[in-house]
Amino acid sequence: MGRNCLSNNKTKFSFSVVSICTALIFILTSCKQSETDQMREAQLCLNSAPAGQASNCLSKISNNTSEQAYELRCSASFIDGGLGDPIAVLNALNEANGTSQCSGCSSSLNTLNVLAFDTLTLANETFNNCKLSGVSSYTQVSSIVKVATLAKSVSTTATTAEEFQTVLASLAGADEETLGQIAIDTVTYGCAQSTSSSNTSALQQYCTELSNTVISSSAADVGACLKYHLTGLNPPGGSCPSL
Repeated sequence: MGRNCLSNNKTKFSFSVVSICTALIFILTSCKQSETDQMREAQLCLNSAPAGQASNCLSKISNNTSEQAYELRCSASFIDGGLGDPIAVLNALNEANGTSQCSGCSSSLNTLNVLAFDTLTLANETFNNCKLSGVSSYTQVSSIVKVATLAKSVSTTATTAEEFQTVLASLAGADEETLGQIAIDTVTYGCAQSTSSSNTSALQQYCTELSNTVISSSAADVGACLKYHLTGLNPPGGSCPSL
């Protein structure tokens, strides 16, 4: 009888373990499905979100650290900044690429006026979200937006490529270092990951300009070199390549 009780207890224990494992598998599967549903809901919400309200669509994925979640955050930041989604910005950049609109400057300055956000806080948030999305073109576009917003924070009256040329050439100190760090991060997270076949001509040119100016790990040195390559003014010398 003692053996039968032991056998029954073992059977009950085994059944309990199987039941617990089955329940855990069901819970984990349900969580995974729920996460997918949350991503889908966030995307659907973003599809119709107006500027300034897109971030409200992200509450359900606030703890999701996947590249796909950061891609949605990147898109939301662009919508909140009034630029629509990154794809629309890519198209605008490609259309504006070509002849520069100021003497000696890069045509990358052509669209800075329309790409600037109202605040550097939003531009920083956008750049951080986009560079973690794993989408190289999003990193590059958000980089241009951050450069434009940085320039606008220095001179709110700048609107033309020629005026942005003057503003960028005048950057110094912390602003110059910020410009340099933008270049370093963009080359690391965006340009180094992209290929010419998956990029627009405008972004190819921008990546080439940035890559040519990342001459050291010093953000200040890179910033000084990038200023020169974007504006054609004030060559810093040293290891910065001549135009």
